[in-house]
Amino acid sequence: MIDKKIQSLIMDQVEDLMIPAENVAYVFDFNSLYHALLVLTQVAYTMIPVVNKEGKICGLVSTNQIIQASITTDQIDFKMIEQLTLNQIELRQAEYVTLQDDLETILHKLMTNNFLCVVDSKDQQGFIGIITRNALLKRINAFLHSNLVNDWLKNQEHLPSLDEPLKTIQKD
Repeated sequence: MIDKKIQSLIMDQVEDLMIPAENVAYVFDFNSLYHALLVLTQVAYTMIPVVNKEGKICGLVSTNQIIQASITTDQIDFKMIEQLTLNQIELRQAEYVTLQDDLETILHKLMTNNFLCVVDSKDQQGFIGIITRNALLKRINAFLHSNLVNDWLKNQEHLPSLDEPLKTIQKD
């Protein structure tokens, strides 16, 4: 468990790390694969959120998924890319957090995801933004290089070894 004092120094609230939806590249489930491919290439991301007309998260789409959905036995069917919509293909399930989630939950989920979708609630899943792994790492880096941490470390006679907890993590 992450100490609440340390958490508050890294992140007071989820909004501290969140990029609001209006600043995030995403597509609607009724958009064509062609449109999604254009968005993905324009923003140079590998994956983007897909939302429905009510603004709820449907999943994530990647360039690879679009290509896979349009491959026939011996070629890429470009007409299929133009005709199929995102709600006609299998999307990757989005990992998400809410505004009430804590740093530990966010950190745990970002270990295996480049970004997390932030939703208004676990039931409604209304898309309100994303948290990137990069944003969290920048916060942790700033915290670890802060005078507060450096001053605390100077006053410690003996620091505990991290070897035991790291061995446990590596087994998981």
